[in-house]
Amino acid sequence: MTSPRPIATIAAAVAVFVAVLVLLAWQVRSGRDPALGAAKQTARVAPAPRRVLVKKVVRRVIVTKVVQTDDGPVLVASTAPAPASSGTRVQSAPAVVYSAPAPAPAPAAPVVTKTS
Repeated sequence: MTSPRPIATIAAAVAVFVAVLVLLAWQVRSGRDPALGAAKQTARVAPAPRRVLVKKVVRRVIVTKVVQTDDGPVLVASTAPAPASSGTRVQSAPAVVYSAPAPAPAPAAPVVTKTS
């Protein structure tokens, strides 16, 4: 018996390699590759347009202060105008201003503590 020729052995090895490579490529392309998992066959549907809800927040701040005077306590109120929207007019109340109360008396002597 004679030994196989080297060219025939190399040709057979290349043919088997190409056959296995084609088989594996077909398997991956069809989505049957166990390492990658099954291919997901989903229909591509355009997403529905998103609905956008626009809310407008109108905030009105009313600041109230009590001022002490010689005649007694006086209530001072002022308002901050709300932001104007299209088609509406915003009017603010006139600010009421009174003279400032007398300054507080000076504090007594500072507190002194002993140090160790």
